[in-house]
Amino acid sequence: MPRVAEFTDELVNVAVRDFADESDHLRIEQFAQKQFDAVDQLLALNSRMYNYNEQVWTTMSLARSTYEDAVVYDVPYATQYVTTALPTFPTINGVTNTFGGTDYYEHEVGINQADFYGNETAISAYIRSGDFDLDVDGDGEYIMRVKRFVPDFKVLEGNAKVTLFLRDYPADTAVSSQLGPYTINSSTEKIDTRARNRLMSIKIENDAVNETWRYGLFRVDVYPDGRR
Repeated sequence: MPRVAEFTDELVNVAVRDFADESDHLRIEQFAQKQFDAVDQLLALNSRMYNYNEQVWTTMSLARSTYEDAVVYDVPYATQYVTTALPTFPTINGVTNTFGGTDYYEHEVGINQADFYGNETAISAYIRSGDFDLDVDGDGEYIMRVKRFVPDFKVLEGNAKVTLFLRDYPADTAVSSQLGPYTINSSTEKIDTRARNRLMSIKIENDAVNETWRYGLFRVDVYPDGRR
C-alpha cells in the first residue's frame, strides 16, 4: 500500500543566531521540519525568528536543511536540499537528478543571491504588521482617513514597496488601498494615500536585485472620519 504523507513538527536540524542592534534583539533559528511525502521526499524547510522585546515568534520561508553559524568562519554557511535539482558542480559525467542536489550558501555577503558563476537573483522579502485602528471613544468606533505617510527607512538601497491593507471589519478580506502599492526610493519625501477604513495594516517588501532596506518608525497622517 502507498504510504500516506506524514506532516509533523519534529525539529530535525537547528542553528541559532542571536544578535542585538539598537532596540532590536532577535533570535533566528534555521530548521528543517520533518515533513515527508509518500516517497519519503523532504517537503518543508523553514526558518523562524523570535523577538525578545515583543516575545513573539515569526515564521519565514527561508529554506535551509543545514546551517553553521559564524564560529569557525567569518560568515554563516548553509545548505538547501532540493529534491529535483541536478548537481552541476563540480562537473560529474552521467549525473542525474534521481536523488536531487544540494545548494551551498555563504550568508551575509552582499544583498543578492548569487550562484557559482556570478549570476545574481533577487532575495524577495517582506514584513507585514497586524491590524491597527483609532482608539477614540473605543477601538474601531471611528472610520479613519489616512491622508499621507512619511517613509522612514534607516537603510534603503534601490526601491521598496509599501502597501496599506484596509478592511472595515475583522472578518472582511483586507485589500490594498486604491493607489497602492507605493514604490519608495531614497528621494521619496511623502506619499499621498487617500485611504479610508476602520482597520489597516502595512506591508513593506522588495522583489528585485540590488534592493535592501531596514524600516524605522511608521509615520502617518491619520484622523477620524465619521462613524459607521
